[in-house]
Amino acid sequence: MASGNHQRKNQGKEFDYLCVDDFIKNLFDARALATAFEIRLIDSLLQDKHATVDSLTVQLGMDSRGMRLLLDLLLANRVVENKNGDLSLTEEFAHALQFRELLELKLIMTNFAAHDLLDYFSELVSRPEQFVNKARFFKLFSYNRCFDYSQENYELTKRWMRITTVLTKYEAQACIKYHDFSRYRRILDIGGNSGEFVRQICKIYPRVSATVFDLPLVCDIGLEHIRSESEADRITFIKGNALTDPLPEGFDLITFKSMLHDWPEREAKKFMEKAIHSLASGGTLLIFERGPIEIGETPFPYSMIPFLVFFHSFRSPVIYEEQLEMDHATSYMAKDSKDNSSEKSGMSSSAAQVGDQVRIRWDGSNMRSAYANVFNVTAAREEVVLLFGMNQAFDAGQKELKVQLSDRIVLSPFTAKRMLTVLNNVMKDYESKYGPLDVQPSQPTDSSLQ
Repeated sequence: MASGNHQRKNQGKEFDYLCVDDFIKNLFDARALATAFEIRLIDSLLQDKHATVDSLTVQLGMDSRGMRLLLDLLLANRVVENKNGDLSLTEEFAHALQFRELLELKLIMTNFAAHDLLDYFSELVSRPEQFVNKARFFKLFSYNRCFDYSQENYELTKRWMRITTVLTKYEAQACIKYHDFSRYRRILDIGGNSGEFVRQICKIYPRVSATVFDLPLVCDIGLEHIRSESEADRITFIKGNALTDPLPEGFDLITFKSMLHDWPEREAKKFMEKAIHSLASGGTLLIFERGPIEIGETPFPYSMIPFLVFFHSFRSPVIYEEQLEMDHATSYMAKDSKDNSSEKSGMSSSAAQVGDQVRIRWDGSNMRSAYANVFNVTAAREEVVLLFGMNQAFDAGQKELKVQLSDRIVLSPFTAKRMLTVLNNVMKDYESKYGPLDVQPSQPTDSSLQ
């Protein structure tokens, strides 16, 4: 049972397993703790409740001065405590050992990635492509070795899959907390790795069955990982390349978990587009990815170094949302065109559900109507702004035009691009019915004001 002190310390953490980061705050903490695991000092303290500096030095065959340095670092990091010469693990650290596999994995990842950050930080911030080519951390994830079996390919693939599997075991808790999986029966996890993500879902939802679509060797190792689990009979694996091979169909939920950030934006969009077309009618596409790293004013924790090397790849959720909206709107407009409808409409939605059965209900209860004969358009990186207004006394000879602005509409660039497409279609239909419009530039000559 955790002490009151421990409970107070972890009140600010949404998930209990995050407590492991408390012991990886800087280089000295991480390196000393990793050594304590490596030389089995932690295991010795778990077994011997009355260990001393001298007894540990003899038992572990350590240099006496080195042992004292190591213990001082562990004391400062609240891993151990000294009570009248007796050394023991603190209650906080004993609690963190519930998540030992995660703690040890993070120590290994962090200390490994730190070399790349120290050696190539200049490339990371100025020439990211060079950083990727030089960094050892990226070489851990050799996806090109996942197609054909060899003992070397197997061992290398299994090594990085252990990293992703352990991380997923805990990270899945966040997705399960914030998304209701009870309404689904068939899940397809694209790039689903060892199957750990869907296993965590199946563990809680007994009526769910899942399929993992991934590279051949990944699927073989995933089968080994799942085989002994009670959820194994509800999880299957399909071997393939999601970039080039057709995806299986008939699933009411398709998921991407920590997969899209591995790919450039063009490929990521292709994956999403293929997934939407593979969904069953009315199905859901769920993206569970890390967002951009925000440092702010708080000290940057050492435990985040492995994720910092990927920071160019982590995208804002807005990017995924806008792509989903674009794919959804494209599907809708294509269907609208087939129906020969003369009224064109762009759809702006989070696009959680897609398919032929999606219906749009326009709610006009809060809508206002306003007539405009003047507009202005401006654009920044993240938004396009439309201004609408009225010129009620226009005289071609006057040198100043006063416009009474009535509405300011802010669109994302993706929504603005879809609006342009839909508006072009509307005007083409209009001119085909009523004849071409000859629009001549008018005063004032400012091209942004029409």
